Amino acid sequence: MMTSLRDFRKAALPLFGLSFFFLSGCRPEDPVQKTFTNEPLGTETQVQSVRVARDWPTLFGPYGNSEIPRDVDFLRLKDELSREKWRIAIGTGYSSPVISAGQVTVTMRIADEEVVRSYDLDQGQVKWEARWPTSFECPYDYSNGPASTPLLVDGRLYVLGAEGAMRCFDILTGELVWGRHLMNAGDFSVGPFGLGSSPQIAGEHVIFQVGQADQHGCLMAINRSTGETVWTAVEAAASCSTPVIFERNGKVMLIALTDLGLVSVDARDGEVLGEYPFRSRIPLQINATTPVRQHSKLWVSAYGLGTTALEIASDGALAKLWSHKRSLDSQYNNLLMRPEGLIGFSARGHDLTCIDPRDGTVIWQLACPSGRGNSITAGNQLLVLGETGIISVVLLEADSARVLYSSSAPVLRGRCFSMPAYSQDTLVLRSDQELVGLHLPTRSNDKRVSE
Repeated sequence: MMTSLRDFRKAALPLFGLSFFFLSGCRPEDPVQKTFTNEPLGTETQVQSVRVARDWPTLFGPYGNSEIPRDVDFLRLKDELSREKWRIAIGTGYSSPVISAGQVTVTMRIADEEVVRSYDLDQGQVKWEARWPTSFECPYDYSNGPASTPLLVDGRLYVLGAEGAMRCFDILTGELVWGRHLMNAGDFSVGPFGLGSSPQIAGEHVIFQVGQADQHGCLMAINRSTGETVWTAVEAAASCSTPVIFERNGKVMLIALTDLGLVSVDARDGEVLGEYPFRSRIPLQINATTPVRQHSKLWVSAYGLGTTALEIASDGALAKLWSHKRSLDSQYNNLLMRPEGLIGFSARGHDLTCIDPRDGTVIWQLACPSGRGNSITAGNQLLVLGETGIISVVLLEADSARVLYSSSAPVLRGRCFSMPAYSQDTLVLRSDQELVGLHLPTRSNDKRVSE
């Protein structure tokens, strides 16, 4: 069902969920056009480091925008749901799977331990695992973590636990390269939902958002080879949003949405370049949606605040372009910059919503059978994994959208707050109870089509 802004539905305060959302970019030659295109995440060096053919090395995939090959047809899932490659019972948590070297790796909580476990992508067999103790407990009706998605770079896996455990593993063998625990510093503590921001790569640094106000710096740059702290920055509590890293005028910058708002930082030394306050007054609401960047512009969204667009100056300063409180207010679901506009799930009414990035006006809204969830795209198709495990396939058109298919029952047991992952003709979905692998080939690799 499509609705206009006049028919925008009001709903009760939705529950808070933990997940994270999308980075993408814009064509430099026309940053305010009606049709928008994505540019790869970060600097060219960074892109080459994480963009490995057929891998899904980060929360948002190899290009940082949750796009998979255009010639994948999500409608194939109508048949493939009954022909699973494998299904595995796993521990709790909202972190998302990452894929490299024919292995899918996830973090989870089992009893009083955090576990990272790597499986064979084709067969679902365990390749290796590592464990460490944890005592984190969420005081609300959500998982005890972990929620941060690991990062894969150059054969190394970087992991952040719910209460500050940092680990680096060899992805093939599971050998521990280095490890440290922020709790060992003595004065470190985490918020009620634990640490949920996912690490990012900036050259030789891995960037973590971990700090609490008046304790450690909210942002930490870690030497990715040794695990030693390079710099810390920003006096603010951590959010569950993931930093955006990119290059402007030869300078590598990062923009992070902390508990207090946006901050731009020089990724080399942690120098703060710009700030913009962005914090909801709704109780227990924390910033959890990753901003979307498009060339020199940035969009950020939160429940209770709506969406704000900002200009990123060449020196890193941030200036508001416009703010629209009621058009799109993503509580935790990902934002997608598409040719059709800026797309995400609204916390009010849970509609899939497309807005004009130039001014925030609503282009279309769609009530998705999946409910709100996390999404990936293939060409003009969008796949939603809803919170309850229902999946929906949506066709994106110039000025509208329509549902092509929805599963009649949940494809996973438990809560689904994690991102889908895709690699080597395999779609991987995760809940806080299960991990499932589904065969989803590109049309060029589909033997049944070619025959």
